[in-house]
Amino acid sequence: MDQQHLPSARHPAPSALPDGVGLAWFWLTAATLGWLLLALSVRLHAVHWVLRFIDAAALAAGETSIPPP
Repeated sequence: MDQQHLPSARHPAPSALPDGVGLAWFWLTAATLGWLLLALSVRLHAVHWVLRFIDAAALAAGETSIPPP
């Protein structure tokens, strides 16, 4: 292979993306994943509190999850 066509530290290979686009995609991806994790966390917390409320209402009504012997 011809050595003059290989990229080197002094002459790196040209990027397919313009300057800054790769970094923008990185931050856009990181932000999107962050928002998705936050939404999942909020949803799981909401389900947790709804189940606690239902359980508290059942206990107040005299029901228990463990049947008496």
